[in-house]
Amino acid sequence: MSQSINTSYAVIVLGDRETIRHFDLDEKAARQGAVVTEQYFFDPGEAASQDELTEVEAVVTALSRAVATRADLWVPFPMDDLGREQHLRRISLVLQRHGLNMLMGNDLEPCAMDGGFSPIDYALRMEVKAVDALGFAALASAGMQTLGVEIERALLDPAHQPTPVCDVAPPTATAVGEKFYSTADVARFFGKSVQWVYWAMRTGVFIQPDGTPIEPIRVGRNGRRRFTLSVLRDMARSCYRRGIVSEEELLDLLAVLARAEGE
Repeated sequence: MSQSINTSYAVIVLGDRETIRHFDLDEKAARQGAVVTEQYFFDPGEAASQDELTEVEAVVTALSRAVATRADLWVPFPMDDLGREQHLRRISLVLQRHGLNMLMGNDLEPCAMDGGFSPIDYALRMEVKAVDALGFAALASAGMQTLGVEIERALLDPAHQPTPVCDVAPPTATAVGEKFYSTADVARFFGKSVQWVYWAMRTGVFIQPDGTPIEPIRVGRNGRRRFTLSVLRDMARSCYRRGIVSEEELLDLLAVLARAEGE
């Protein structure tokens, strides 16, 4: 049996109607140092008959309250009441994503974080966590692009006067005011050589988060490369994602581009 906890903590109870009605859950929780704050129940067999727990209102409500109040969810009779192993896995994974857990049985045993109820359950849990990790990495990459936009807006504030990192030759302007920069200008922006810019473009250094190449505009009969400020910002973010420039260098470069846009 689990060792009793001296400091009381709140739990939310989830079970079928018979569990809530016929068992003194307050006393059972108190033996483990817990206090029942809320109880949610469904009809006997209701959860087991459903493929998706989203169809069981008591389960959805209990989970939402657990997340909102930062309380663990206690299921006194997990298999008897929920009926399916996948239901236990799904509830516990939802809670664990929010730093909470599902407590089970009379001893309020926490659901395993790394193990599983069976080899299949363990494998499925690991797969879900791997998918989560990949998704979070993608969101982090997208967040970097969003952060770059916010930084650029802040740098347009006249009160912000960052130290320039390079001098850029006057750009070519079109009739409608669009500014284009040459490969030599790009090299000066990045503090690199023209040869480095050609190498980076040839080897795919400049790419969007989804892997799409960042391409300059081709002008004239010879197809000379011309870069807009938007393209230059994307190139700067690509260099940051690849570790070619540091965060401080990225901020300085974005500051130079922001000033160039205002000129």
